[in-house]
Amino acid sequence: SQTYKNFELIISDNASTDNTEELCRGYAKQDSRIRYIRQKEDIGYTAIVNFFRTQISGEYFVWICDDDLWAPTFLEKCVGLLDTHPGSIMAGTNLIDFDDKGNQTLPRDPKKIYPSEKDLYRRLKQYILFYESDGKDLFMFCAVWRREAIINYIFINYFIRYPWNWDFQDMNFVFQGLTNGQFEFTNEVLFYKRSKSDSF
Repeated sequence: SQTYKNFELIISDNASTDNTEELCRGYAKQDSRIRYIRQKEDIGYTAIVNFFRTQISGEYFVWICDDDLWAPTFLEKCVGLLDTHPGSIMAGTNLIDFDDKGNQTLPRDPKKIYPSEKDLYRRLKQYILFYESDGKDLFMFCAVWRREAIINYIFINYFIRYPWNWDFQDMNFVFQGLTNGQFEFTNEVLFYKRSKSDSF
């Protein structure tokens, strides 16, 4: 339902055991923009993220989890920001968290999670000083990125040594991106992050 129509939806099915394959292949037959890829086995989150890097063909790229939601104008607004600011490498919107019981959070305070400084040193310092608990990793990770800003980044499987924490790798990814350019932002709530009721 996106108002911006010129996109490709790449679905990587990590060897699901339910009817995911049937549903996805059905949608792919109805819409040529959908490309469905089924992994032969569960290759883990790190490998899936790296796999997507090899599949990007467009100028821009955005990750989306299978249970999150976008407003219809999400892509249009983010792509518009990047087209208007050619020196920036990613663009995002404000967001709210929601759960299956209908609970919602207020929109995020952009001053706590989105760096606004144009100067490289100040921008990186601003990002470092944000609190992880405010969501500085996930929400910029799910912004729309320029392809050249992320194509060479490789995720390393740190779970072997640090099995309890994935977040720092997201932050490392965003930090490296911020060394290449600025982040653009609209305060419109166009991204809806699903959370578990017990974590709300």
